[in-house]
Amino acid sequence: MLSIHLPQATPRMAAALQKPLMLTETTIEDVSAKWAALLILGPHTAKILETRLGVAVPSPFACARAEWQGQAVLALSYQRFGVDGAILVTDHKERLETALDLESLDDETLETLRVEAGLPALGVDTDDDSLPLELPLEPAINFDKGCYLGQETTARMKNFGHANRAFVALKLERPSDPGASVLFDDRPVGRLTSLAHSPQAQGFLGLATIRKEHSAPGTRLRIEGAASAEVIAVKS
Repeated sequence: MLSIHLPQATPRMAAALQKPLMLTETTIEDVSAKWAALLILGPHTAKILETRLGVAVPSPFACARAEWQGQAVLALSYQRFGVDGAILVTDHKERLETALDLESLDDETLETLRVEAGLPALGVDTDDDSLPLELPLEPAINFDKGCYLGQETTARMKNFGHANRAFVALKLERPSDPGASVLFDDRPVGRLTSLAHSPQAQGFLGLATIRKEHSAPGTRLRIEGAASAEVIAVKS
């Protein structure tokens, strides 16, 4: 179990949500100081939440509002780490943590799990030029939905073209600093954005966004100032 706080994500999300509000009476408020998100991971997530909190985990990527001890809890199914998981959004974090009585994950362990799962972090593995179809997000995109910001570009890319870049995992011979260039035949083709030591891979794993033509699993690349790296497919 881990309490999630992503300070680098809050301003970006607020700015993105602010754009379509010009003609509405909606306001946006940062409540991250009042509310917390608890990430629960493991094969018994659903059973634990139901027996200890009476909270049913909704279907994948769905959200449900539940009541626990007279307080509202938002429950979101979240399986992007390769195991069953859920996110609980609450304004009474300490009481929930006590009731759950689960082992806590440290930040380093969570980062390793994230990199092993090939899960991009907002503002770390993405920037203002990142496009949805460059990332492993296609299952979360509704191509039949009506107009929304970026819908036209995303639909055109899906139906008539392709992304020029791809988000990949890399198995490195040696560790390297995020931000280093990824090279093919000594030519820059992308940038390393995250790195972790992975027990699963028995070595160092990195995440990077690189040119699409060099993104096939098994492609041999090199990290600037370091040894070679091999492209590994990421989950979508």
